[in-house]
Amino acid sequence: MAGGPWFVDWFVYPAAMAILKLLPYATKTVGHLLWWGMTRFQRPPYRTELIVQARGRHAGQMTHFEAAVSHRDAYELTAIPVAAAILQYLEGLGRRPGLWLMGHLADPRRLLTDMKRMGVKVRTKMD
Repeated sequence: MAGGPWFVDWFVYPAAMAILKLLPYATKTVGHLLWWGMTRFQRPPYRTELIVQARGRHAGQMTHFEAAVSHRDAYELTAIPVAAAILQYLEGLGRRPGLWLMGHLADPRRLLTDMKRMGVKVRTKMD
């Protein structure tokens, strides 16, 4: 889903693990080191992307499906699908008795359409 700058991935994370192994109470120092690396080496444009790749049978044929959603703000990308699902729920779609996961109640096509309307970049591909 996400990665850090090359310097953080290759140097800061390994150093942080070594420091915490030797000095388990140095969490504040390691936190400062990570923050320094993320702010010093990360450059805009920022983006968070979620990708799902699935293979299986559809209508008797082997198929491959890929969907990706991305947004410049990870927090908004977390909240927008919830808002899109709530829109469906308020319209009466997916209302069933009992406790359900959001992904089991929301219509996926409508969810992606509403997310796109709210500023999320949506890409789908089916082979």
